[in-house]
Amino acid sequence: MVRPICPHSPPAAPRAAPTSANITLAAHTTDVFSLAATPTVLFSASGSPTINLHRINDPSGTFPISQSLSAHKLGCHHVATAPRGSNGTVAASVGFGGDIKIWRSNPDTGDFSLDYEITPPEAKTKGVSDSWAVALSSDENYIACTTHDGKVHVWDLRSKTVVQTYETGGSGNGSFGLSVGLSPDGRLTASGHQNGSVYVFNNDAGHLKYSLSG
Repeated sequence: MVRPICPHSPPAAPRAAPTSANITLAAHTTDVFSLAATPTVLFSASGSPTINLHRINDPSGTFPISQSLSAHKLGCHHVATAPRGSNGTVAASVGFGGDIKIWRSNPDTGDFSLDYEITPPEAKTKGVSDSWAVALSSDENYIACTTHDGKVHVWDLRSKTVVQTYETGGSGNGSFGLSVGLSPDGRLTASGHQNGSVYVFNNDAGHLKYSLSG
């Protein structure tokens, strides 16, 4: 039986448009470990092999997935983009297997694809053990990464070479580096470690500038 509509019933309230306070992204089916943004997309990385890219400026306001990159077989724990003000055309990610991948966007479509990979065997030939945290410079030409032996390395992405290596302990016995960052001008690298210490390195001089003990 169809129930008649009361003529005095108030009209149904219109559905509210999505806002920053009520958007939940359908991102991954497992733990999300890292996020990074460019002016156009948000990268989300998880324990799955896929890195998802969400469109930030989509008219729907719902940050839909625009790309799913087949990235790291064992999952990805860190993804990095350059700080605000950069071109937003490069991203770096590190997988649980210690592999580093560099992603670059197509200037015509804006889609990201793999530029190149630094495998653990290749990194070891340059004196770099399995990587953990990663940061990208403002000019998108350098990355800094921590490694399991407590060291911090700075890579030149154009030449694919290590240009600085910093020790946080004697003979590679430093505390595990959980986080890393580069200053906007690229002159300083900072790292945070499992023992509570923070180290700040001068990239021009190639030595420790400040040390904050835990």
